[in-house]
Amino acid sequence: MADCIKARYPNRWAASQALHAIRGKVEPGAGKVPKALYPCQKCGCWHLTSKKLSGQPRRWEVLAR
Repeated sequence: MADCIKARYPNRWAASQALHAIRGKVEPGAGKVPKALYPCQKCGCWHLTSKKLSGQPRRWEVLAR
């Protein structure tokens, strides 16, 4: 497993819980805010991203609304 600099979540459920917890605490108009989660090819864990994912959503993509 390679080291990643991003926060690691051991599974999709944990990353999803973190995403929703963070989104629930953020003030409207805040800067970078996580929008989605994804599995990492380098470390095998899950990460959050503030980038908008493009294209057709994959089965693991969870977009915050």
